[in-house]
Amino acid sequence: MRNLSAIEQARRVQGNNASGRARCHAPVSGHRHAQHTAPRQVRNRSQHSTWVRPATVAPLLVATLFIAPHLVTVANASTRPERPLPLSMGLSEPLATQQPAWSMTPFFGPELGTIWPSSAVAAEAQGETTAFHFLAELLSGYFSNPCTDPDADANGAWRATHPPGRSVPSTFTDIQQQQAQQMVTWLQSPRPPVSSGAEQALADTWASAQAASDGWAVFSPQVTTLDALADKADLQQYLCTGALLGRGGPVGIHRALGQYLLAAGANLPSASSEDLFALDDNHPDVHVHRARIATLLANTGLPQVQCASAAAVCHTMEKTMAQASMGLGKVSLAQAQHQAPAFAWATLWQTLGLDTSARVYVDLPAFQQMGTMLQTHALQDWKYFLRYQQAVQAEPFIVPPNHDGARIRQLDDPAVAGPALSAVYAQRCDPQRIEMAKDMLAALVAQYKDDVVHSALDAADQTRICTALDTLHLQTVGEGGHQTWAGTSPTASYLANVQALRSSQAQRNAQALRNATASTPFSLQKSAHHLFAAANCVQAEVMVTQATINGLLDTFGDSPEGRWATLGSVLGHEIAHCLPVIGGLSTDATRVFERRAEAIRQRVENIQVNGLAVDAALVGEEVGCDLSGHSAARRAGMAEAEAEGRTFDEVLFFRVAAQLHAAHPTASQLATLLASDHPPPSVRAGLVREVEGFEAAHGCTPAPRAPFNRVI
Repeated sequence: MRNLSAIEQARRVQGNNASGRARCHAPVSGHRHAQHTAPRQVRNRSQHSTWVRPATVAPLLVATLFIAPHLVTVANASTRPERPLPLSMGLSEPLATQQPAWSMTPFFGPELGTIWPSSAVAAEAQGETTAFHFLAELLSGYFSNPCTDPDADANGAWRATHPPGRSVPSTFTDIQQQQAQQMVTWLQSPRPPVSSGAEQALADTWASAQAASDGWAVFSPQVTTLDALADKADLQQYLCTGALLGRGGPVGIHRALGQYLLAAGANLPSASSEDLFALDDNHPDVHVHRARIATLLANTGLPQVQCASAAAVCHTMEKTMAQASMGLGKVSLAQAQHQAPAFAWATLWQTLGLDTSARVYVDLPAFQQMGTMLQTHALQDWKYFLRYQQAVQAEPFIVPPNHDGARIRQLDDPAVAGPALSAVYAQRCDPQRIEMAKDMLAALVAQYKDDVVHSALDAADQTRICTALDTLHLQTVGEGGHQTWAGTSPTASYLANVQALRSSQAQRNAQALRNATASTPFSLQKSAHHLFAAANCVQAEVMVTQATINGLLDTFGDSPEGRWATLGSVLGHEIAHCLPVIGGLSTDATRVFERRAEAIRQRVENIQVNGLAVDAALVGEEVGCDLSGHSAARRAGMAEAEAEGRTFDEVLFFRVAAQLHAAHPTASQLATLLASDHPPPSVRAGLVREVEGFEAAHGCTPAPRAPFNRVI
């Protein structure tokens, strides 16, 4: 199936920061910071020792054998949503080759937001969710030695109560679920006296979702409009206006590859696939699919005697539309009319408010295919097809989900209410937390600059790097804040309100399309209530969402050590991405970074996880950034503690830093994670063992190689 929104790749930022003359500051002293307290701390043991007295072992074993089956049952119950909220990872490349080809790799690995739909994975997860596995994980955490297995020591007990499933349980998915629950709480509470448009629209939609449903009767206005189409001119007008009305159809504005573009056929029903379209019409799967189409058409009120033949027409049309190859190009109105003359381009240009001289990205082969279909298919065929497409899009909203989590997942879609949820989340967040994150970033930059001063780099390279580091700043990202939301009502149906939200988003996309020029910069849209962190080294930005700040502070922030081990390590990780891509460095500096990268790869080149080797060349950069982030965060936290006259608990710092990467994948999921440029979670958790200070804090026998100390 042609799906434009899936065309995303993550690539490293290539930057060129301006050089400067100012030398780095002297070695850093303590960075004073107001201590933050949050409601709770999770998974932190008060004792630092991991050894168990023999007298405690027998009672522990007996108790575990009795309670394990019950805890496993609870863990498998429906108390946890069936899947994490969707999270888009990374940025996509610009469409035009003349645009700068840069993007960034996010901090969070593919274990967050990835769903493994395979029934084999489900069976595997079930096989790993037994009393035996619970006991093994619990005991591994209880008896583990942090000097040899920091991951088991910090996360063994957590894994015992977080069995594997179709989505990988992890600290990050836990945090994402907590942020989703916060959204539910806000939606259920009275609106503030002064509400934004997003808050009003969401309140209306939430209220309609809780009201009694009239079933498919709410779809009847769309049927009436379709039935009123008198000729192909009406049809073309309908197709063009449908791009802005949120009702579904083959024409729309989509965001892909960092740009907005006009697409046709991208809304093909999710029930269809390229595999299905490749089958002969007599194949049993095709018969099942057509029966499904016929049922949907019958639900919309189409007479039963027409449903089978109408379903065959719909299947033929969607199959034809899916056969169009993708070919993106930036064209003017005249060029579009020349390339696909059968489509009413002037009507579409006028509907979207585009200037006749405007050049926009268009999926031309799809519009050419649709133009052919407009000529070869009768008006009644198109009425069937549009009725079917709109029914597919409307079906999930005909009867609202009766569970808050399912309702949030429905609304949390970029084309529906995702931007509105993002806007409300950003409005409700404490701005002091953003200021705290900015102060932490400044303290981390100071540590990086101190390392640069003490490095083997020559004075000119030190100056360039320090100047670039001085320009780094925190950028909180979140869409929907300046968007207009209109058309919802607390008395309207859930479907009508969802379509109003879709329409508002389509209007916003049209505005973005109107603003597009040949020099439009690469654009980033991330939801404020989703986890995301990345470095945009070109614009000297360390980008995070407010959910990342809030989630880490809510979960780990009731101690300074927890705050630095998590949020500090994340911010420090992103700073590290920018060091090797600073422009204007000498050849000697380049060699220094190359030697550093090779030394980091050597730290992980012999690591295996469940008998599977870690590809050191693939994950080396992320490993280096993790180590740099932990090192800088530890030293910044210690400097802060010294300035405030308190001690810094290094054991707690390292333990929480390992807890940040708690996860429980199945064996096949782990194999998939190993193909990513992010190390698997257990490896990331275990990297704390490599950082300066870990061995002394835990009384470990020194490792053969020197600990990771400075970032360069």
